[in-house]
Amino acid sequence: MHLINQPLDNLIESAVEQNRILSLKTYLLSVAGCTILDQIISTILGKYQQLALKGMTYALVKELVMNATKANLKRTLFEEHNLAIADAADYEQGMILLRQVLQESRVMEYKNRLKAKDYWTMITFYFDETVLNIKVKNSFPLLPIEEERVRQKLERARQIPDLSELLAELDDTESAGLGLSMICITLRNQGVDNRSFTLRSNNYQETAAKLEIPFVKNYIPKDVRLAHF
Repeated sequence: MHLINQPLDNLIESAVEQNRILSLKTYLLSVAGCTILDQIISTILGKYQQLALKGMTYALVKELVMNATKANLKRTLFEEHNLAIADAADYEQGMILLRQVLQESRVMEYKNRLKAKDYWTMITFYFDETVLNIKVKNSFPLLPIEEERVRQKLERARQIPDLSELLAELDDTESAGLGLSMICITLRNQGVDNRSFTLRSNNYQETAAKLEIPFVKNYIPKDVRLAHF
């Protein structure tokens, strides 16, 4: 169910009551968008008496949305400056431009450009009494260099004991948020299997981050279940 042209409160409550999938499309998350995210998460968690998970869930979803938006912004900057994203020298130059935009808090300037190019971010929620599944995707596959960075971050996250050490290691491109490593560490600190979080390209030339927030202690992440078949 897409949140379009219907009363927000009634739409969300009705969709959650019927266990329907909810999807929210954004180009650059606004205050209103954050409110919608908060209400969706609160309504789903409230249905299953899991409101204690709200703070963590909202923070992680917002982080994933920021990560997807930065990927879209990166593509926009490369195109506007005629840089070849697959070329190593051009890629480094483009990353310098991205850091400048993030450091100078100029991201909001690009909202209309992202919309004109239809560089969207889609957030989808589907759930039952055992788990809240969240998928955040955009319309670009990961480049090899990006896949390697993701792999390194997730491997490093398994070694970092807490968030304080992570904060000391953040690079400039993560200054607007705590990054993918923070997601893994937060899940681990909450007793959630790190395999409940994945980020990879799919067969539709998209990049999708998937997050599973379990409601039961014996929940087994989807990747683990599939590995046994």
